[in-house]
Amino acid sequence: MNTGVESLGWPSVWPRKSAAVWAVRVILGLLLLAEVAMVVAVPIAFNSFGKLGMGLMVAGSSFVLVPVFVMQLFLLRTRFRKLPRTLRADGDRIFLPDISEIVGVMAIAIMAIVFVPYVSIQTTQSADVANEFPLLWVMLVTEWVLVGFLVIFLGCLVWNLRTVRPGLEITATGVRRQTLLTERSIAWDQLFRVDPEQGVRFATWLVGSARFQMRRTGLFSSQPRERAWAEPLIAAKYRIDPPLLLAILRYYHLHPEHRGELESAGARDRIRRVDFPGIDLSLDPGVPRSVAQRYSLRGPGS
Repeated sequence: MNTGVESLGWPSVWPRKSAAVWAVRVILGLLLLAEVAMVVAVPIAFNSFGKLGMGLMVAGSSFVLVPVFVMQLFLLRTRFRKLPRTLRADGDRIFLPDISEIVGVMAIAIMAIVFVPYVSIQTTQSADVANEFPLLWVMLVTEWVLVGFLVIFLGCLVWNLRTVRPGLEITATGVRRQTLLTERSIAWDQLFRVDPEQGVRFATWLVGSARFQMRRTGLFSSQPRERAWAEPLIAAKYRIDPPLLLAILRYYHLHPEHRGELESAGARDRIRRVDFPGIDLSLDPGVPRSVAQRYSLRGPGS
């Protein structure tokens, strides 16, 4: 473990070892087991050609949730044995890859893999009946249109996955969060506060005194526009200890004279040493999620 993180303190608003965290873990674990059991059992139960299509749909729909539940369990992690690889390697800028974006691509891919053969089977079985009931053709065509949109959307995500690097970039000028579809950024001098969110997400909220700049990326890129006033960052997505991410953002927010380090190896050295003088997170009151969301919609003056 990166033991130096302990010196930063643990915000009391993050219930690291509480019953609430374990309850969420148990519930997600049981749901995951139920989904896996359904994925295995349902196709076996449907053995005829006609029933197999229904079995694929039910099992496939359930299987979509498996990577989602796995990721939710992962996001409840509070400690990591090592710093993110990008911080351990040599380099200048601070960039933390977002591992959660692949889950959305996996879920869409599973839906496409399941629903394309399901609609094909359904169309083959229903062709004769549809000749007598033309309305059935309308339903089948609608299903194929929806499947087509799903496949096209999957193609867009896969293309973006090749051309866009999802993650969190912390530079001397500000903070930029990149997903497969959007990019959000804010300058340090427009950042109003950096607070931990109360609850089990172990999230850090960036609240701006001005709106975040947001633009679409990838195939459908657009010009930046002003959007929400606040942005949550969940540390586990970037494989970094939550207190360490909070300390990095707060330290450079409060110390503009040291932001130049973020363009050199100085910031990496400071992070590796966990050298953030004056940062004590154990006394941090945090902010309720409802309040942070209100900030996001109406600004810090709400």
